[in-house]
Amino acid sequence: MQTIQSLRVNLNQQEALEELLGGGIHRLLRNAHGGPLRSLAQVFVPFRLHHVSVCSGASRQSLLLGVDTVRGTLDPYGFERLPNEEEFFAVETRNVLPTALEEARTREIALSHARRQLYHTGFLRLRNFRLQADTIPVELYIPYWIGFFGRGVRARIAVVDAVRRRLEGTKAREFFESWILD
Repeated sequence: MQTIQSLRVNLNQQEALEELLGGGIHRLLRNAHGGPLRSLAQVFVPFRLHHVSVCSGASRQSLLLGVDTVRGTLDPYGFERLPNEEEFFAVETRNVLPTALEEARTREIALSHARRQLYHTGFLRLRNFRLQADTIPVELYIPYWIGFFGRGVRARIAVVDAVRRRLEGTKAREFFESWILD
């Protein structure tokens, strides 16, 4: 067992079940395609925070991005401000993914994400822009709920972000499947 500091969960186990199972036709389709829900687990993913500064001409912009330190493949987590102590809680769990990426790699991912965001907002307006990322020394874990569906020996998973309260897509499913199979 490991004690970690996690962002506060905004989705309890019952709400996660409701999100995973859906309702009406969605539930029937999931049950027919993937089988019934067999199990539910809460898993915690380590993230590293980076403060990204964007300078373009006289304008300055600031982003606070969290990058997963396992593989760096989950979408970066955007924050409006640094979470305060009330937004964290201590949890003792075995379901913690191990950190594998160095700080330099997560900084590179944060810069790349910020650059893509800038291009989407109209990179033609940018003049001599510069990006800089500084690491914020905060130990941060994001909680996810994983639902295991299936019949017999075949299993499928579905993932819900327990902070944002949303069902995750293919990228997150593949991320957790590869962790489970390792």
